[in-house]
Amino acid sequence: MDSSLLMIQSISYVFLKTFIYLFSILLIFKVFKIKDSQSFIFLLTLAMVKPFSSALKLKYNNYFISDNEIHYFFLEKIKVIFSYTSVNDRIIYLINMLLVYLFIAILIAGTLILIYQNFYYLKKLKCLENLHKCRNSEIISIVKKYSKAMKIRIPEIYFANGSNFGFFTIGLIKNIIILNGEIFNFLNKNEKETIILHELSHIKRKDNILNILLYYFNLMNFYNPITYLAYSLIKAEQEKDCDRIVLQYSQKTNKEVAKNILTSIIKIKNLSHDPGTFYPRTASFFSVSRKISEMTIRLRIKSLINTQKNETGISLFLKILLYLIFILLLLF
Repeated sequence: MDSSLLMIQSISYVFLKTFIYLFSILLIFKVFKIKDSQSFIFLLTLAMVKPFSSALKLKYNNYFISDNEIHYFFLEKIKVIFSYTSVNDRIIYLINMLLVYLFIAILIAGTLILIYQNFYYLKKLKCLENLHKCRNSEIISIVKKYSKAMKIRIPEIYFANGSNFGFFTIGLIKNIIILNGEIFNFLNKNEKETIILHELSHIKRKDNILNILLYYFNLMNFYNPITYLAYSLIKAEQEKDCDRIVLQYSQKTNKEVAKNILTSIIKIKNLSHDPGTFYPRTASFFSVSRKISEMTIRLRIKSLINTQKNETGISLFLKILLYLIFILLLLF
């Protein structure tokens, strides 16, 4: 069988397995009307792992492809990948080498961008005095109040100069909330409180850690459009769960919170301009650099209005059962 055809078949096989796995997750949550963000995000993350397990199965099973010489580049042993004598087909060997070097280059480039965005860029802004620590006692009081209620460490609050900044949270061990000083002044008290609560919700959920993990999964699955879909679904679910947390700790009704979020988004978009530089990998719906469609906002508001304040999700037994089923399905 032609080498290029074998490679196409192997990649198609991985696509199909990933699609079926992701579709199964969505179908179960839809049919049984499961409302559990934690479980949904965990299973969608497993869907981003599925390409690797599918490729592993492809490597050690020849019922799909009869030629045993086809090797999926990131699962082949290093000595096999880099040894021509262990690969009879020179074209397969060259493809392996090309993909391995491409894979390594993408990981290195992605890591450098991540480091720049999350560390050097913010350090540079501080040196240029584009960031200054919040001294507003009212804001500090709100942050302390809700941090204590959420049982999280009180984050540092910084104001950013320039209308190309939004509102976002960064940091792994030490969390920092960045607020656009110029736009923040145009928000009313309820809008300010809602945005702060939203950013604290990301900290409580540890979304910055999850985002970096997902970032690397995306890099490793750069060839697979199904994992990009899983990633977008995870990001949407993060925001949905943050809304639930905001409702849980806020004294406001669903409609009041929805109104505050909607008016905040409108003000942010009207008062900001497109960024001309890199932005940190952030956990926020209110980032200027994030493109948000009208449909996304509509779905967000509709979901928020229908959200129950004290949603607890599924029982622990069903959650464990669901996890075990889909972990086992990684092997098939």
